[in-house]
Amino acid sequence: MFPTFDLPTIGLPWLVGIVSIVHVFISHFGVGGGLFLPLMELSARRRGDTEMRAYLKRHARFFLVLTGVFGASTGVGIWFAISLANPTGTRALIHTFVLAWTAEWFCFLLEMTAATFYYYTWDRVSPEVHQRIGWVYAASSWMTLVIINGILTFMLTPGQRWHDTHALWAAYANPGFLPSLALRTLVAWSLTAVWSFYPATRIQSEAVKKRVLHATALWVAPSYVLLPLAALWYLSTVPAPSLEVLKGGMHGMASGNLSVATRVLMVVVMASSTMGLIVYFGPWRNPAAFSRGLAVGLMLLAFMATGSTEWVREVLRKPFVIRDVLYSSGVAIADPEGRNRIGGGFTVGMLQAEGYLAHAPWARDFAARRGDTEVARGEAIFQGQCMPCHTRDGYRAIKDLMGARDYEATLGFLKMLRGTDPAQNTYLKFMPPFAGTEAEASDVARYLATLREEPR
Repeated sequence: MFPTFDLPTIGLPWLVGIVSIVHVFISHFGVGGGLFLPLMELSARRRGDTEMRAYLKRHARFFLVLTGVFGASTGVGIWFAISLANPTGTRALIHTFVLAWTAEWFCFLLEMTAATFYYYTWDRVSPEVHQRIGWVYAASSWMTLVIINGILTFMLTPGQRWHDTHALWAAYANPGFLPSLALRTLVAWSLTAVWSFYPATRIQSEAVKKRVLHATALWVAPSYVLLPLAALWYLSTVPAPSLEVLKGGMHGMASGNLSVATRVLMVVVMASSTMGLIVYFGPWRNPAAFSRGLAVGLMLLAFMATGSTEWVREVLRKPFVIRDVLYSSGVAIADPEGRNRIGGGFTVGMLQAEGYLAHAPWARDFAARRGDTEVARGEAIFQGQCMPCHTRDGYRAIKDLMGARDYEATLGFLKMLRGTDPAQNTYLKFMPPFAGTEAEASDVARYLATLREEPR
């Protein structure tokens, strides 16, 4: 078992979430831009619009800097964050997708090379050659999305074919792959327009500004028509237990008839609808009055919609890193024959029978350095099994969730959490089972009691 990194207040989920949302917002813009630039250039060249081409050249530099610097650095940041948050899950994904990630890095290298050549060869090579460089840029950037999309959808819907074969092709043949690819491609398409409105507002010539804003606004239209259909297609592949999060609410996380996930999804719909109205009444109907402030507002709304969508996607997968394969606590689920599906690691049954501490040298060392008391052992187990999702007193604070429970009530709750039958442990919809012996559950209860006694 790997040790867990202690990140107070915001917790490990938000470490991954913040870095990932920023990366998705930039990388999807880069993917859409790979098609936006060569298509807009082709249209401008056929119409002999030299002013539009001059704008596109400046915009190509913006694409190159943003995606090459910030996109690449946040991509590396995701690896850093997930390795801290869930090293077991990271190892499991590498075990399955190492060749795919290698291909993705090659595609990204090709994308950055093509983007660099695309900008620096502008007006230095023939229009036909420059256009071909643009198509290479478009194809390679979209392929990075194709490869990463397969990994993300596998985590929610691994599919029976992968369970039977554990083959890479089967992992990519998961049920959510195609609808998610369509959805993300449309999001990338529309985000490119959102990012492109701001530089368009800086154009001095009113005639050129109008043409650019009109063309960019028109770029948004297909996404708004097709995105709802793609979203419904995607939701049709989401496992029923995950859909219950949207339909029935999350116990202990929201009140009333709407779950937190449902409310956040409503934010996505409202933000997207507002963006559509701004684009229609601004760049399309009244481009002369479309200001830089409105362009920045559009980007903020798009960032809100992107972040909310990614948050909902993560919530739908909980309490798993890989649904029905690996829990967020880093503990694996055995197959019907009792074997570990992902290789390496430890299953729930093994740790409940033999003990968590027996297979976590770092936890034993942590407890020993604090006197090997019940509280020390409980804190070590808490760090390993609870902190991948909770903090002590920040995001998803254990103090708040414990409420007024004393030691006996907490121990009874933890014993219930050891259950792997959903009929007896209703929390399995949202939380991994406690993977330890009853004695270790007592240790954790002793430690949680000390948190309850601390001043808030």
